[in-house]
Amino acid sequence: MLQVIHKLRWQLLCLVVFSSQAWALPSFTEQTQQPCAACHLSFGELTPNGRKFKLMGYARGNRVNPFSINGTVSLTKISNTDSSVDPSVSLPKNGNVLPEELNVFMAGKITEQVGSNVKLTANAINTTPLFSTSGVQTGTKVGKDVFLDNSEIRFAQSAQFNKTPMVWGVTLNNAPSTQDLWSTTPGHGFPYRSSSLLNAWGMGQFGPTSMLDGGMNSQVLGVGMFAMLDDVWYAEFTSYHGSKTAIPALEVANANNAVSTSNNPYWRLAWNPVVGANSWMLGTFGMVSKLSRDRLVTGSSSGKYTDIGIDAQYQFITPSHSWSAQALWIQEKVDWSARSVGTNHDAQVSTLTTFKTKVTW
Repeated sequence: MLQVIHKLRWQLLCLVVFSSQAWALPSFTEQTQQPCAACHLSFGELTPNGRKFKLMGYARGNRVNPFSINGTVSLTKISNTDSSVDPSVSLPKNGNVLPEELNVFMAGKITEQVGSNVKLTANAINTTPLFSTSGVQTGTKVGKDVFLDNSEIRFAQSAQFNKTPMVWGVTLNNAPSTQDLWSTTPGHGFPYRSSSLLNAWGMGQFGPTSMLDGGMNSQVLGVGMFAMLDDVWYAEFTSYHGSKTAIPALEVANANNAVSTSNNPYWRLAWNPVVGANSWMLGTFGMVSKLSRDRLVTGSSSGKYTDIGIDAQYQFITPSHSWSAQALWIQEKVDWSARSVGTNHDAQVSTLTTFKTKVTW
């Protein structure tokens, strides 16, 4: 009985210390028999050991109970909430502590070469944005939501390529870049976590975001192949398709975007040498996605979104102290088609540039 209590306390510690999208899950800790810090640096970042564990399909170590549970509560205080369309729905929640999310994970080794990091989320205060005819968010409709959050099942195999060690494999996931080994890309990038309550007053994002930055999460299904050559060179190509099922829990309720069921390609290239306590990464990634008219925005148009990104990371990790630096740049070009000019858009092509950077010690 004492051992069970001790184990539960340790699992809770891991979940609290690494409260981000890249969870330090207790099943991974038990599977590898290593502390959370062996694979995670600061909040969400993976160490070289953590990247290797993910690369190898979450399958290193022993097979253990893969289930974990995590809960999140939220407190949001807004001085002016006049932007809410329906004050009776959102205003009473201002300043209250609310149970926000319950996450159930199935994460760990399945076979010697296959593992998973699957996350089912129940969000009691998930919000659907409400827009004016000009496309400006004017408030939200509060509603419960249960969906398959950013999840992946991965197969990995060690091999030789021209006498050079190589790892290759297959990824099955429902969120572009969630399968990435580095926390620079949007799937598991900074700021890692924010309250859903911010959306109730139109404050969920600091301005617009690219489609690759969470715009298709839990609304697509992707199958791709990846390879890491000599533990330095990484390449991946994944094809995403709009996903609609008869099971609501397998996708986001009231999805914002009508993603094409045809091929929406995603690619990733990275150079990642590791020398002693130092590791570097310089990479590029991108995606071409086709969306139908946004049903939530009156007068919106269909569009072809081309996102191209460049990212970099440096880590210095020692037992006494560690620090890291990251940078991300994404340029998105949207082709609305010529027939939308003068009606829904002023120009056929619009451009959005995103830049993020952080330093952690």
